[in-house]
Amino acid sequence: MEKIKMTTPLVEMDGDEMAAILWKETRELIHNFTSPGIAQGIHNLDSSIRSFARCCMAYALDAKQDLIFSAKDTISKVYDRNFCEIFKDIFMSDMLASALEKRGELDQNKELETFGRQLKEAAVKTVEGGIMTADLKKVTTIKNPHVVTGLVFIATVQERLMKLRG
Repeated sequence: MEKIKMTTPLVEMDGDEMAAILWKETRELIHNFTSPGIAQGIHNLDSSIRSFARCCMAYALDAKQDLIFSAKDTISKVYDRNFCEIFKDIFMSDMLASALEKRGELDQNKELETFGRQLKEAAVKTVEGGIMTADLKKVTTIKNPHVVTGLVFIATVQERLMKLRG
């Protein structure tokens, strides 16, 4: 049986407009068909996945429910891996601070609630200021971001947090 040639597009954006499509040829054996069958392609935009992740996590916090995310990662490895990475990034950047804020609210602990809100603000302002890790650079619309290591990013967020806390 012959291998199927797949071409993967890399889309470069200029704001809301597509600036270029760069095609990177990849070759993957989808399946070694020994009888008639079907192959399927899927897609999803990172922005849609991020929105879905935020909705799932916000609902879980509000409903006081556990949120378990799993991916088979055997059939659609690249797709599932991207989904997992985006969920992890959203959790680390948005939901951890939101969870602290919510815990403070539930426990009537104003200091923890304020800390969670300030931590979220410090992280957002760091990214909006153009300082981010390489994984965030892949999905940002900010022009010419300054890419730093995870430790430098955390130190920068900590510095902003300390300023917010006075």
